[in-house]
Amino acid sequence: MRGRVEAMYRPAGERGEIVVYAGDLAVTVGDLKPRPVRGQLELRLSGAPRFFARFVGPHSQLDFLDPWSGVERSVAVPHTAPLTPPTESVLPEDPGDISWVDDRITMNELEAGVATVAKRFVFHISGALQSSSFPNVEVLGGGRQPQLRFGLSGWDLVIAQVDGRGGENGFGFVVEGRPEFPISSADVDKLRRRLFILLSFMAGREVGVGPVCGLDDDGDLIWAKWAVPRMRPGRPGVRWCPPILFATAFSEIVEGVGGLSKDVLREAVVERAINHLLAANGNEPLDVRVPIACSGLEMLGTAVLQRHGKKVPGQAACKVRQLLVWAGVPVTIPAGFASLAARSGRHTTIADGPEVLFGIRNKLVHPPMKMTEWPSSAELKESWQLANWYLELVVLRELDYEGKYWSRLRLGRQAADLEPVPWA
Repeated sequence: MRGRVEAMYRPAGERGEIVVYAGDLAVTVGDLKPRPVRGQLELRLSGAPRFFARFVGPHSQLDFLDPWSGVERSVAVPHTAPLTPPTESVLPEDPGDISWVDDRITMNELEAGVATVAKRFVFHISGALQSSSFPNVEVLGGGRQPQLRFGLSGWDLVIAQVDGRGGENGFGFVVEGRPEFPISSADVDKLRRRLFILLSFMAGREVGVGPVCGLDDDGDLIWAKWAVPRMRPGRPGVRWCPPILFATAFSEIVEGVGGLSKDVLREAVVERAINHLLAANGNEPLDVRVPIACSGLEMLGTAVLQRHGKKVPGQAACKVRQLLVWAGVPVTIPAGFASLAARSGRHTTIADGPEVLFGIRNKLVHPPMKMTEWPSSAELKESWQLANWYLELVVLRELDYEGKYWSRLRLGRQAADLEPVPWA
């Protein structure tokens, strides 16, 4: 039995800011020596995520910051500073009768403390991740919490749904990890990247992973890495794994992701393919998303065929056709895809999915001279469905998944209307 897993940081204030550190900071302006300044580090997830150091006080004390000078400014946390999560702001209030400064120094990331002496780590999860199927387990100290325990690449992990989630502006889930061997900050970064790929693939959208906290045996926070998380606001319109399926599918996907870590090149290929899928499942125009999905398929086709000692065809459609045959995915145009079937009859002699799909991809990447040959809206929609269906199924096949999934070939169905993967 494990203890309750909680977020170390929570949104506060009307603007949803998450104060991750409050106290002394060392600020360097240009070539000057670092100067100690009282301030705080804030993370904001709403809109475009931002991470910055904020300094508030009389102009007479903070004039050296001079944000309009164009000189580079950097911030560090002193080595002896306690990293205990703040319970309140340390910033003074504007008295209204003197010249006042409220300045922000934007950063991508900042690390403080020593990771190698931490015994457990807490990864804060934000964004599109949802689950209605976590088991509600009993935890130490009494009570219950929705949790799933899993292992990944030398880590004993548990993902938990936390209270007070704050929507997409806060942390709906937390992953607690205990390394099975001594680790470094680079090892934590590697796990964070794998968690991003794993959870984003499950969610069908980029899920924010971070900040990350390292704690000692007494539960004191002794290391932290704060950064702007990679995430995409909103919920995906279509996903292979609806929330009701999450807990059932999760263990198989974790096992598949863990297996990839034994082959660096294969892991890199699947990670890139998932990134292609996330982009193709975004909000951009279909004219952009269809070529992205096709690019992911072509890359996977080359990698898989080379791995199995097969000759790699030069034509993209042939390459992807062989990839789909290897994966056990049907290559015929799906029933109900009337626009693609009609286009196939007009423009090719091979009435299968890869041929007509890459014919449309070519028209999008190399616009035709005659606008009458431009793909119609219906053809674009069906091409997007088919390309993403191919891509997510081949990724599932690479992860050795044999469970059920929600097929995007038949939109508008209930989330519980699942079916086995074709090769199962």
